Amino acid sequence: QKKEELAAVEDAKREAEKCTENCRAELEATHRDYRERLNEKEQELADKRAKIKCLASDVAAQGAKVLELRSEVDSFQQSTVEMSRSMAEVRAANERKVALLEAEK
Repeated sequence: QKKEELAAVEDAKREAEKCTENCRAELEATHRDYRERLNEKEQELADKRAKIKCLASDVAAQGAKVLELRSEVDSFQQSTVEMSRSMAEVRAANERKVALLEAEK
């Protein structure tokens, strides 16, 4: 009976070791899978950060272009105002000349 009990204990011990080894293998496999997924997600995140940097750079460049165009528009408006003023002065001078010519007649 002692031999049978010892044999049963040894069998149980072997079964427990086998179960432990299976559990360890499953845990390692699960750990590898999660590590691989984590690495993929980290790469996706790095790619998205790089894309955001590019987009931010594009936005900054577009903002600079907008400022440049706004400056050109302001400059054009200023020159338009100056031309209008100059034309008004020429018109006033011409009207004075016409008035003087008519007065001489």
